[in-house]
Amino acid sequence: MKAKNKILHLTALVGFVLLFGCTSPQREVVTAFYFWQTKVEPSALEQAWCDSLSVQKLYVRLFDVVWEGNATRPVAVHPTPADAPKHDGREWVPVVFITNESLVKTPESEIGTLANRMAEKMLTLTAGWEVREWQLDCDWTVSTRSKYFSLIRLLKQHLGGKWSATIRLHQVKYREETGVPPVDRGVLMYYNMGDLSEVSTSNSILDLEVAARYHSRLPEYPLALDLALPLFSWGVVFRGNRPIHLLEKLNEGALSDTSLFANKGNHWYQFRKSTYLEGYYGYQNDSIRIESVSPEDLLKAAKALQPLLPSFPLDTFSLIFYHLDERVLSGFEPKDLRTLLRIW
Repeated sequence: MKAKNKILHLTALVGFVLLFGCTSPQREVVTAFYFWQTKVEPSALEQAWCDSLSVQKLYVRLFDVVWEGNATRPVAVHPTPADAPKHDGREWVPVVFITNESLVKTPESEIGTLANRMAEKMLTLTAGWEVREWQLDCDWTVSTRSKYFSLIRLLKQHLGGKWSATIRLHQVKYREETGVPPVDRGVLMYYNMGDLSEVSTSNSILDLEVAARYHSRLPEYPLALDLALPLFSWGVVFRGNRPIHLLEKLNEGALSDTSLFANKGNHWYQFRKSTYLEGYYGYQNDSIRIESVSPEDLLKAAKALQPLLPSFPLDTFSLIFYHLDERVLSGFEPKDLRTLLRIW
């Protein structure tokens, strides 16, 4: 009799799990790219990638807010043309990048003026767009926290809608000092985590050992977090032990001419003679460290992060790749990114 009761109990339990466990809603995974180019439309190849991956969102760079030279206030540079995007049903999210230097040098009393000027330009450049979300990209610090958060609040008043902000690993770990921005959600920028200027650095773009030091506080971060992963590469030019130039999108294939470049191993090369490289003139004996990200590196990062990101099961989750550019994508295949998407 006891055995029969146990069987009935187990049967009921299985039924409960099947009824409720299997029908519990899963969060939607949205595939997205950053589109960090000063043009409106992706190229045919870039469009083909979007189609292959069923990309639903493009985070589009509108302009940068920088402090130039002896300026008396921040200025907007690299504006994207204001044409309405022809995006085949994809959502375009306007993004404004703000240098921390701009906030440092802007007096607290001028933050309102900065917000007014930014809001006006943002509206002008997105005329004809259907904007559902705005995003700010800024690596703010403890000293600029108050100004940045005030700027966000003022922009929200001007423009309305939903807002997101990029979040760096140090801002997660030390959030009592840096604060949590007053936005609807964040995007964890899982790259540029090493010291690019140090000769001893092997890869400042993605260093999983460095990143792991910041993971412990991710599960308790009080914002819903999307995730941005890197696809790009670059070359850091050194003269002696001093970094002097950054060559974006450079890969090791560009250094295959052994009459010009000597392979020193571990992704280091040396100029055998003075010559131009990607429009930059390097001198004999200058060194270049190539930094890039492999599909295997990205897979390890995604698997490490999947159980750590704040869980909002009724929400959507965007996996954003940086960035949509023919040269950047040349080191990958769509199947590499589909593998990452399946983790969520």
